Amino acid sequence: MKPERVVLLAMRARRSVRQFSPKTVSRATVDRLLRAALMAPSSLGARPWRFVLIRDRRTIAEIVEAKRRFMPIAKRRYPADFMLSAPWVIVVCVDERRSFERGIENAVLAASHIMLLAASMGLGTTYLSAGRPGHPALERAMRGILKTPAWLRPCVLLPVGYPARPVSRRALPALGGRVILREP
Repeated sequence: MKPERVVLLAMRARRSVRQFSPKTVSRATVDRLLRAALMAPSSLGARPWRFVLIRDRRTIAEIVEAKRRFMPIAKRRYPADFMLSAPWVIVVCVDERRSFERGIENAVLAASHIMLLAASMGLGTTYLSAGRPGHPALERAMRGILKTPAWLRPCVLLPVGYPARPVSRRALPALGGRVILREP
């Protein structure tokens, strides 16, 4: 199979999974996901990522409570409680001393690599932010829960596990009005 096809299949397979099965995910599998994250591009090639791996149920419950406490009203329909069923939560953090003021972008790129490899392996993930620009309370709470130093910014929360039910493929949207073409 052509590499392009493999990548496109992983992209189409990726879904936000909010129900995880009790099936175990090994540490070796999580390490494979982290190696994929290390292949992501970063500002000036600095690779400022650090990853906090969480399996402790109490810590995950604290994260869920913080997400609930600082959730924007518009997102109340999407509580983070489902994280409690995930066997792992990967927190993508960035070393702010090495992120060249592009910490969130660097974290998102690493998280996307994790999510795509996870989908290709039959695992499910969901992207959750560990903070919001202009609203530092959630990020402060995450730093406290994770006990990270001041220079290590938690950016993305990725619950990881096997989906509780089969994940369906989604239809690709038409490009339609999504493209603006500027030609000479």
